[in-house]
Amino acid sequence: MFNTEADERDEARVNSHLEDATLKADFDWRLTDRHYLRFGGGVSRLHFLPEMSYLGSLQFKSRVRDSTAGAVSVVSLYAEDTWRVTRRLSVNAGLRLDAQFTEGKTYVCLQPRLSAAYMAGRGTMLKAAWARTQQPVHLLVNTSVGMNADLWVPATERVAPSRGDLWTAGVSCAWENGWEVSAEGYYRSMSRVARYRDGVRFVKDKDDSWQEHVDVGDGRAWGVDVMARKSAGRLTGWMAYSLSKSERRFAEVNGGSWFPFEYDRRHKANAVANYRFPERQGDRFLKGLTVTFTYASGNWISLGKQFYAPAPFPETGGLNPAFDGLEYIDRPNNVRMPACHHLDVAYTLDKRKRRGSSWVFAVYNVYARRNPSVIYHRQVGGMTVTRAWSLLPFVPSVTWVYTF
Repeated sequence: MFNTEADERDEARVNSHLEDATLKADFDWRLTDRHYLRFGGGVSRLHFLPEMSYLGSLQFKSRVRDSTAGAVSVVSLYAEDTWRVTRRLSVNAGLRLDAQFTEGKTYVCLQPRLSAAYMAGRGTMLKAAWARTQQPVHLLVNTSVGMNADLWVPATERVAPSRGDLWTAGVSCAWENGWEVSAEGYYRSMSRVARYRDGVRFVKDKDDSWQEHVDVGDGRAWGVDVMARKSAGRLTGWMAYSLSKSERRFAEVNGGSWFPFEYDRRHKANAVANYRFPERQGDRFLKGLTVTFTYASGNWISLGKQFYAPAPFPETGGLNPAFDGLEYIDRPNNVRMPACHHLDVAYTLDKRKRRGSSWVFAVYNVYARRNPSVIYHRQVGGMTVTRAWSLLPFVPSVTWVYTF
């Protein structure tokens, strides 16, 4: 819900519903000392109510419902073999068969995958993998309300399931003192990805289908992840950093050129430290302290740089009171939101016996960083004002658990 000054009130609500019922069976079979087989299958049914929306102000109210409501059924079979080729080299090869049934259309896809791991030395492992995937749902990300809002929709006769190929390669080193360091690079190519067109809100002006408002194109993503972990001693924890890039391309958007994906976060960093206090005879609890720091580049959103007056609105005999104007967006995802970071602290009192109480005293966002959750434009006194909202600036909490 979005509220402005006392004499104005604008509301935008979006509800989405997804039910997933799955029945599956998995089997393990050690064929020989060198071959370990896994196989199985499953049946699932996904039922969607993609969007139920409300848009209103003091003068105007509208309720719409997406007409694309229904189910997608998926039947899958898979088999994979972990083959110990030599003492140092192991290979995993697998194949998955998916049949996806929508109204009026059936999609069948073979999804092979192959990975290998090589012990190059004591504690050092080299890894590489490739996998092809297909999924019966699409993620639509809408930034027209100033924040990234997600909507899951099914594959249909008009919009086929998305496909992707993922290549990875990495190295990890572990030492006897409890330290481990790893690095991995990846590249992912995607086809038949769907995206809401710019200027289209989840809240639409009539009962129609999301299929009327999407473009279908390609995607790609690549990056490097590095991590250092300490698992021995009173002080343990880990540090991780990711450098990544994710893009999309559609024939009818941005002149057919690549542009940033909404969730393209160039930098991500996490650090976690756990300290276990010395145990003393007679203590009722095991005491620990956890400190966590998180940093991430901001998401991309689409914000207009120029505005035009809206067209007359027949039902009210004038302008549409629910909209301040039309935004001119030079290209999709043209604004990156500010970086997000916060520091969290937790003090734990864990029971020493099988039964009893455990406590966690925690503070989320210790220094009350106002990370923007929503960025949007408003027309105030004939001027365009950009505003930002922040959620959860400082949240203390207490958790009590009693084990019988």
